[in-house]
Amino acid sequence: AWSDKNQWVKVPNNLVYDPVFLNPGLTARDQLHRIPFSILPPQPPSTFNNDPTNSSALHGVQYWKGFHCLRCGRISCRNKWAFWECANCGLRHEVPEQLLVPSMLRNPNLPVLIGPAFDYDSCIKDNSGIMKTSEVSAEGAVVCKYYFPEGGYILHRIGNSSINRISDQFFVKFQRKDLPFKRNILKKGCNRTRQFTMNVGAKYKFSLECDTLRFEETPQIVQDCYKYIHEMCNAFVDVKFNEMLLAAYLNDQPAIWKILQLSSFVILIDDGEKGVGPVIGNLSLGASAELKFRRKKRKISKNKDCTDDFSVGTSDYSNSNKKVTEERLPLPYTILTSSSPYMPIDALELGLKSRGTGPELILKIHHGDLLMMVGHEIQRNYEHALFPEGFRISAT
Repeated sequence: AWSDKNQWVKVPNNLVYDPVFLNPGLTARDQLHRIPFSILPPQPPSTFNNDPTNSSALHGVQYWKGFHCLRCGRISCRNKWAFWECANCGLRHEVPEQLLVPSMLRNPNLPVLIGPAFDYDSCIKDNSGIMKTSEVSAEGAVVCKYYFPEGGYILHRIGNSSINRISDQFFVKFQRKDLPFKRNILKKGCNRTRQFTMNVGAKYKFSLECDTLRFEETPQIVQDCYKYIHEMCNAFVDVKFNEMLLAAYLNDQPAIWKILQLSSFVILIDDGEKGVGPVIGNLSLGASAELKFRRKKRKISKNKDCTDDFSVGTSDYSNSNKKVTEERLPLPYTILTSSSPYMPIDALELGLKSRGTGPELILKIHHGDLLMMVGHEIQRNYEHALFPEGFRISAT
């Protein structure tokens, strides 16, 4: 009912609306019959028929959302890597065979490095206290080390086209349908991760309800990848890994910040959980990603003599970082080379960028890059966010 000139008028049960009122603005007439829009996701493809326009459809976010079961009508999430499955009647739709190669996901504006690799994407915040060294290995890889003021360092090994041939094979074989990738459930709430994961070795006990496989139960490609990462990391640090977590990120996923490990498209990761070792190694496969490090918020301690609890249990890495810092105080943004470790080189000549705001360190990780986090101090004092730029697979 409504009031018209101080009189209440009763609304009739049946009303006739003006078509102009029902027309939603600038919507085309051929689209009017589709309103309200359907919530049904598109049906998964049966085959791609070598159509170049569908070169990345299988790994797109439109097929991550799930599918509509034509037998019982339920909409189900896609939880398995190898197929879509209805959560009600169990109807399965097999994933069509489509293998992407790294060149299909590569930025066409990036140079193809046939000779020695080149580091051109790192960015250090002004007054962050982070120091960088760089050297070229015998096989042509660039090895950059970023020393943090609290102790510990990040090692970034950048390969060229010849070095990355093994990574090329890993990336293609990891897309096979027989691999046990799936979207696991987060411990906080009932949501699933937005990427497909698989854990091998020691039981995963942090943010996910993740099944763990023994190494001897996994396909050969998983064992070969573990051996490769172990061999590459031991060339720099004596370490023995007991666990490997693989994650597949789909392309076209929006950027969302979450303070949960492995919980979103863009992952703000805190590796300071109890039980994580002092050395973490990672191999990046597929599309590039941007990795950002920022300081954790300081915790106020009840002890007036201590403002936080991050300084407990420092390792020997802090002593080496202090030595590097003292040697480089006159030029905080210079690079030390292996041939002349005490001779600073102008940062502008090498293209090293710095900023006054934002994260303390930004790294661009490309296909075949090896990343190592050495020292508990980084885990205690920093958290890092990963921004994938397309379909990629990460082995950590």
